[in-house]
Amino acid sequence: INRLLLEDGTGTTTNTVTNSNSSAYRSVVDEFRAFLSDSKDVLDEATTMILLESYGRVDELVYFAGLKEQYEIVVHHYIQQGEARKALEVLQRHNVPVDLVYKFAPDLIMLDAYETVESWMMARNKLNPGKLIPAMMRYVSEPHA
Repeated sequence: INRLLLEDGTGTTTNTVTNSNSSAYRSVVDEFRAFLSDSKDVLDEATTMILLESYGRVDELVYFAGLKEQYEIVVHHYIQQGEARKALEVLQRHNVPVDLVYKFAPDLIMLDAYETVESWMMARNKLNPGKLIPAMMRYVSEPHA
């Protein structure tokens, strides 16, 4: 598994994005994710995340963080990638602490104001609007394209 995850199909190791279109690569990634899923309870969380990060396996790191319910890592990743919709989908899950909604509100509203406010409106029963006002005020005071 390790060799196929780290080599680019020509037999040379790469630090860039691996040819993810190859079926062999895709099947190895799927197998590795199945291993992470099956072994999530016995793998040391910190060590596994450090190893995934050191090998540049960001997608698998985010996947493992999701399995371990480390939603802050997952949401932070999606925000860094500019994927507000994916971040909001994570925050809408029932087992995600509501404090994360407040924490990421300023970043999400700057990234995609419409989708963020729609998400807040859908979750209005569990959110305190007063805690969202600072994010909205920041949005109003910032110039927009």
